[in-house]
Amino acid sequence: MRPKFYFPIFLILISISFSEHVKEDSTKIEDEWLAFDKVQHFTYSLLWTLSTQYVLVNNMNMKEEDALPFSIISSLSAGIMKERLDMKKPKGYFSKKDMVADCLGIFLAVVVIKDNIPSRPVLGGMSKPN
Repeated sequence: MRPKFYFPIFLILISISFSEHVKEDSTKIEDEWLAFDKVQHFTYSLLWTLSTQYVLVNNMNMKEEDALPFSIISSLSAGIMKERLDMKKPKGYFSKKDMVADCLGIFLAVVVIKDNIPSRPVLGGMSKPN
């Protein structure tokens, strides 16, 4: 395994290491699915993933396929750290629904990115017959 694939694992471990246990009452808090906060989480994760992918590919000369895991993990780590920071507020809690909105934003970014990655040639360099 190449060393650059250890970096996403390192990011996840860092975000988990700064975490705390979930407060007991955080599961009893009513958190609406259709809230402006969820739109913010979705949009932030979408834009973070797309912009990270852009920087890695265009400024750091990584291949699209190699940059994608870094883009996903960095956005997911930011979402986890944000929720952990919310827990430290006096009435704060870890919102699983916010994390779902983050994941949906990342998913849409991956769909957009994958749509722009040129397909690999067929093995042996032969193309399909017309």
